[in-house]
Order: sequence, then C-alpha cells, then structure tokens
Amino acid sequence: MSLDAMRWAKKVKTGKSSAKSVLTWLADMCGADHCAFPSIPALAEATELDKKTVQSSLQHLIAVGLIEDTGERRGRTRQIPVYRLVGVEESITDAKHTQKREHYQKRDRLMEQSQKANTPKNGNITKNGCVSDKAPENGMVKEGETIPFLDGNTPKNGIRNLPGILNPKEKPPIAPQNDAGAGNPSAEAGEVLDFLNEKINGRTPKRADTLREIAERLADGNSAAELKLVAEHRASLLLGDPKMGHMLSAKMIFDAVRFGGYLAAANAWDRQRSHKAAMCSGLPT
Repeated sequence: MSLDAMRWAKKVKTGKSSAKSVLTWLADMCGADHCAFPSIPALAEATELDKKTVQSSLQHLIAVGLIEDTGERRGRTRQIPVYRLVGVEESITDAKHTQKREHYQKRDRLMEQSQKANTPKNGNITKNGCVSDKAPENGMVKEGETIPFLDGNTPKNGIRNLPGILNPKEKPPIAPQNDAGAGNPSAEAGEVLDFLNEKINGRTPKRADTLREIAERLADGNSAAELKLVAEHRASLLLGDPKMGHMLSAKMIFDAVRFGGYLAAANAWDRQRSHKAAMCSGLPT
C-alpha cells in the first residue's frame, strides 16, 4: 500500500461514488510505483459492487484521467491489466524536500551563470574585484590617474563596475514578462486559448482566468503543443457527456495537480491514434 496514493485517492473527485470506491481500493492495492493489477472479481468483492459496475468504473476513471492502462498484463494467465494511478501527489515531507532541493539547485544555477557572465575572457580577476586586461608594469596606479567606472559589468578599461551601478540611460532592456493576469498574455497562451475554444465550441470560462492557467503551465516548462494535445484529448472524452461538462473548464484541464496525469493520458491516446492511422494507411508502425 502507498500512503501517498491513499491520501491522494481520498481527496480526488471522481464524479461517481462507485468510481471513488474502486479508485480507493486501487490505491490500497498499489505499490511504490503507483501500479495495481487486481482482477475484476477481486475488486467486486472488495467494493461490494457487481462486476459490470466495477468495469464501468474503471473505464470512467481512465476517461477522466485518474488511472491509465500501462499495457502490461500480469497474473497467472497474463490477462489482468496493470493500472497506474495518474497524478498521485508527493507526501508533505517529500514535497518539502523537493522544494528545498529545487530552491538550492536554482540558486546554484544562477550563481554559476552570474560567474560566467562576469568573468573576462583573459580571466584576470584580482582579489578586490578589479579586473584588468593588462596589469601596470610596476603593479601600481600612477599618482593623479583616475580609473573611470564603466556602465555595466563588462571590463573594458581595467576595472569592473560595482554591482548595480548602471547608467539609467543605458540599462539593458527588460525581457517581456509572461504575466497573463496583468492583461499581457504571451502569444503561445493566446494560441492555446484559441485552440481550446475551437475544441469545446467556445465554452471557455473568463479569459483572464483561462490565460492565467495556460501561462502557468507554459512557465512550468510544458510546450504549447502539449497543452493543445491535453485540451484535444479532454474534449474528445467529455464534450459529448453533459454530466462531465464541468470537467472541461480551464481550471480543471490546466490545473497544476491534474495536468501531469492528463498529459500522460493524452500522450498515450495520441500514440494509439497514430498507431491506428498508420494501420489504416498500411504504413509500418
């Protein structure tokens, strides 16, 4: 049993009480890899549901992206599907360690980039922070000479300017910020929004909220193509079901907790779709 899986299963919403019961027992039966392969009779006995209800509940959980069929088969007959729970969160302790590790990794990367940016090509950095392409012959600065400060930190005339002392007229341009909430969404976020509107017939919530969710997932490192694939997959699953229409909101599709599971399910769906298309065209897969 995975404690993380059990905590996750208790909090997640499935939309059906029978599906909730099946998901909870899958979480109880899964291991550290968040995979479980109980038989239909075993699930029926554990949940006290009939076999048909168990089967329909499993299909519902796959449809909403909470579990996925790994394609592996186990058991004595090698016919029992292996299901993986999608979107299981880390435990609180693990999450804290992960956040702390990511914080220090980010800090180290920034320090390394800063050192590279401020290191001159010839590598002549003195202990007091002054940089010189060519040191004076006697190692001294002549009396009466003044060493001008530079605009920026690029050593050109023998000294590096103190950090933060910049000529206001020559400040480097600030990169455009991807702040969807401030009314300045990126082109990619707008493109994904247009695609989502097209797929769900314009049933998109408030534009600012939608763009904020999309921009956050793009900022997490996901590509616009991946966001479009998730939107297309969710629309293909839920658009024809009035009871599941609320799952098509941008808050649900691009939610930070659910998005990882939705993306995994969408990629599997896309591979199956490509395979079927190749089979129909007679191309080798």
